[in-house]
Amino acid sequence: MRKGHILIQLLVFLMISMVFLSIAALTLKELFNHMSFVLNKIDRDVDFFMAVDYLRNDFWWHSISQAYVSPDGKSMRFLEKVNNTVKEVRYEVVNRDSKYILRRVANSGYNTVFESKKEISFYELEELWGVVLEGYSFEMINSTPTETPFVPDFLLPELVEFEKRGSEPR
Repeated sequence: MRKGHILIQLLVFLMISMVFLSIAALTLKELFNHMSFVLNKIDRDVDFFMAVDYLRNDFWWHSISQAYVSPDGKSMRFLEKVNNTVKEVRYEVVNRDSKYILRRVANSGYNTVFESKKEISFYELEELWGVVLEGYSFEMINSTPTETPFVPDFLLPELVEFEKRGSEPR
């Protein structure tokens, strides 16, 4: 009688343990899925803002001409000077496998700047050019730094000074 009682207790203990183990496994699975989703979203956001920054800085600091946007909005080009040689730089949008790929094409080949499932396009307004990435529009002054009477604050590569809270003002 005693052996049967211990066997039933052991089976109940194993069943309860299996329930808790399965709950723990499901919780860990959901945690890892959520963590993977969040990390992919952060990675995608970083790529997005780096692409915008790359376009803005590449045009502003390297161009020696205005940007010219194609009528279909699938490419934008400008001239830059490298080692005293004038070269054309072209950004083009390629549609491949239901993905839009933004590429920088220069004499040395091409680099993929950004990939998206949403449409990527360029547009031109009076004295501005813009790019649409992930449904957001980003515009840039369509002139070189030497042609612009003022430099927008966000393009100035100056260190912004800040002070720690509680420190003496300089």
